[in-house]
Amino acid sequence: MPKTLPLIDASILKPVVSWLDQNGAITERYLDLNHIPGEVIESGGWISKRQVYSFLADVVHRERCDEIGFAAFMDFQLDDLGSMGHAIRTTGTVSDALGTFSRLAARAFEGNQFWIEHNGNEAWLCNRILDDVPSEGRAIGQHASVMILAGLLRSVADKKYRPQRIRLQAKQARSLNKVQGFEDCQAAFECTENAIAFPAKFLSRKTIGSWRSKVQQASHEEVDQSTSFVRSLHRLIESRFGYSHPPSLELASEITGVNVRTLKRRLFDGGTTYRELLDRIRFDRASEMLLGSCTSVSEISVELGYSAPANFVRAFKRMSGYTPSEFRSDQEIE
Repeated sequence: MPKTLPLIDASILKPVVSWLDQNGAITERYLDLNHIPGEVIESGGWISKRQVYSFLADVVHRERCDEIGFAAFMDFQLDDLGSMGHAIRTTGTVSDALGTFSRLAARAFEGNQFWIEHNGNEAWLCNRILDDVPSEGRAIGQHASVMILAGLLRSVADKKYRPQRIRLQAKQARSLNKVQGFEDCQAAFECTENAIAFPAKFLSRKTIGSWRSKVQQASHEEVDQSTSFVRSLHRLIESRFGYSHPPSLELASEITGVNVRTLKRRLFDGGTTYRELLDRIRFDRASEMLLGSCTSVSEISVELGYSAPANFVRAFKRMSGYTPSEFRSDQEIE
């Protein structure tokens, strides 16, 4: 039996809920089974880590996706950390940003330690999960931890950062090298902490936001090409496929003549991912239907291919900050 009752900010499950919604799962069932209110995930609030692990274990078993810790958190960004992310954005250097994250994350995720290791030209951002909650979902949490650390480094230090070496508390994960950005990563398993290596020179950089314009100016042509590719793919998917049946990544690769790995990289260079692109296409269409017709929210959710209206409402709020009904009412008032 566990000796402690570690708690966790429920909003950390947003990427998992998003992944389930996009893959047609009945998300509400998993939340209900583990007594996790959906509104707590949206607004933030405490739930026990046992609930989180049980939720993740249920998803793995029923959806047969033991890679969900990697897949759901692949696009993790600073904004996913809510108020913690806002605090990190106020820091001046990457060193300050990572230090702020380490302090605040230890409070938001009880039973976790965060710190930075220095080793010459290399540094490590580390997380040790200390809780004694027995669950298969614990390994998924460890997978997610590495993805969160990688997303944090991309958000504050280098948008194109790709980890070269990582350490995991979990046992070997065969799916790791299939994860975008981790294809050539060397991994050590069953370690005492989850950790991700990065160049020590990152620590003295200004956090992204203050130096972004210099980066964009230095690589203006490359950014323009990447952005143009994303726009073209956006138009292609809109014109050739129904909103409820968007093409798989493999089919998109086939119709563009670009192999899957290169397609992922070009989207990454354009500041997005394939999942985010499909989210944007459906969000744009949903906005048009909400403002230009009297179609009900339930009917819109069906047309856009969501398995349940609640999944559509949650996805729309994640993109806009409003529920579909609030969005429609707000625009009518204006």
